[in-house]
Amino acid sequence: RDDQIQLIKHTFEDVIACEMEAGAISYVCNRRQVPCIVLRSLSDNATKEGSEMDFYTYAQKASERSAAFCVKFINE
Repeated sequence: RDDQIQLIKHTFEDVIACEMEAGAISYVCNRRQVPCIVLRSLSDNATKEGSEMDFYTYAQKASERSAAFCVKFINE
């Protein structure tokens, strides 16, 4: 895990997050010229010990943050 983190930091100097699951979806949308937006909420910090949280706590926080973002995005 440390090797992967160092490789990412070396390759992308200003990296603040890494997301892979939606990468394939956005790639296909881009190739087919279909607009797409990916909204993700971070569950932990791979470089910070003790940042993990249980699924139910995370799900609650993530859903609240995502809903607030969507409302703000639509209203602006």
